Amino acid sequence: MRAAQEQFPDDAELIAALNNCHAALSIGAHYIRFVDDKNPNTPGSRWQFSRNVMLEDTEHGDVILDVMRTGEVGGVELLTKKLQRDRQVRK
Repeated sequence: MRAAQEQFPDDAELIAALNNCHAALSIGAHYIRFVDDKNPNTPGSRWQFSRNVMLEDTEHGDVILDVMRTGEVGGVELLTKKLQRDRQVRK
């Protein structure tokens, strides 16, 4: 949240969407999902992808927000953690 306020201070919609991320549908090793992604980008699906927003140097490293057409945050990818895990797997 703090990273979004610092890096995107003029994006009130993004900051409000992050404030509304209260209950995760699922939590994985490097991804937290807030919106059901069943049948993504099809009529009737809640998961209607619009854009990615990258936040750098957060308390969890770099993260990528999946933002829906409604403006809500559908999920958060913990990019730094994912890359660290991928490097360990390759060793």
